[in-house]
Amino acid sequence: MFVALGFLWLALLAGGVVAYGTRPRARAEDEPWPRFVWLALATAVLSLLIAIPFATIHFSRGDRLHKSHTGVVLDDAQIRGRQIFSDFCKKCHTLSDARAASTIGPNFDALPPKFDVVIDAVTNGRARGNGQMPRGLTDAAGARDVAAYLTAVAGR
Repeated sequence: MFVALGFLWLALLAGGVVAYGTRPRARAEDEPWPRFVWLALATAVLSLLIAIPFATIHFSRGDRLHKSHTGVVLDDAQIRGRQIFSDFCKKCHTLSDARAASTIGPNFDALPPKFDVVIDAVTNGRARGNGQMPRGLTDAAGARDVAAYLTAVAGR
C-alpha cells in the first residue's frame, strides 16, 4: 500500500514536471496554483487521514492479539486461555499480565502454578477456608487453554 502511494506521488510529480517544465517560473499574485499541486496536496492529506491509520490498525492487529502484556508471544490455545481467565478467574486471582489484582485467590505472579494443578483446580474447584473456587468454570479444553496461558505468563 505504501509502495502504491509512493508511485502515485512520483507520478504526480512527474506529471507536474512534464506539464510545467523543469525550469521554475515566477507565479503572478492572482494566478491560481496548478492542478497537480492541489491534487498532490489532497493525496497527501487523504493518505495521512485515512491510509496510514488504516494500515497501522490493519497490520498491528495480529501482533497485539498474539502478544501478552508481559511480552510473551502466545499461541492460539493461550489466547483462548487468556480470554477465559479474563472472564472467570480475574475476579479472584492476581496476575499482572491480565491486569488482575484481586486477593481472594492465589497470586499467580508470586506463585506460578503448574499445568496439571490448574487443570485440576478449574475442573474440580478448590475450598481452603479463604474462599471457594467453583468447579466446572469451563470445559476440559478451556481448562487446558487456561493452564497453557498461566504457565506461559505467570510469575513474569
